[in-house]
Amino acid sequence: MRHRGRLCVLALLLLTCAACAPGTSSGGGVTPAAATSGCGGRPPVAAGGDQPLTVQVDPAQEDGASTRSAIVHVPARYDPSRRTALVMEFHGAGPNATAAGYEAGSPLHALSDSMGFLDVFPQGLRAPHGNLARNAYGPVFWKVAELPFVNALLDEVKGLYCVDPARVYASGISNGGNMVNYLACRDAARFAAVNAVVGPMYGQDDGPC
Repeated sequence: MRHRGRLCVLALLLLTCAACAPGTSSGGGVTPAAATSGCGGRPPVAAGGDQPLTVQVDPAQEDGASTRSAIVHVPARYDPSRRTALVMEFHGAGPNATAAGYEAGSPLHALSDSMGFLDVFPQGLRAPHGNLARNAYGPVFWKVAELPFVNALLDEVKGLYCVDPARVYASGISNGGNMVNYLACRDAARFAAVNAVVGPMYGQDDGPC
């Protein structure tokens, strides 16, 4: 219940934070963030549905993988003419850990339709120890670079849906919590805020934060 409460509070903070985010005001000389290319277009799936998404990646950066995958949930009230908040949710590590499983059990996902944000669930890769996970420490010992995948995924979603660039967030649990801490360290320009539901910030293998 404690985790559920934290996620509900997070959802409220995420979706109201646009008022204090830079580049979102139309007054006072502040220029609004540019609309993404997905604004005004017809979404690939109907509002309220899920879209399996595959992005191309460099095998040299992904331990031989040429594609990575994710699930995009489109909120029931999605309007392609309005900029929409986006939350990227990272599952924890486990032998059978999947984006679909995390989507099914995430309390934050339960709020996606009612609060109107795009909910994106990236899938981890099979790590040397056998778990489906993500490399939240840098591509040193395990040759998987997560940042190119995350950024390519964000760009792909922004090309398909009307995303508010000032309201892009990340949340994760366990190994996924480690991942969002890594994003805060290495990819802060792409995210307005992150929340590690469970998961400490270990030292990065690719240098200090």
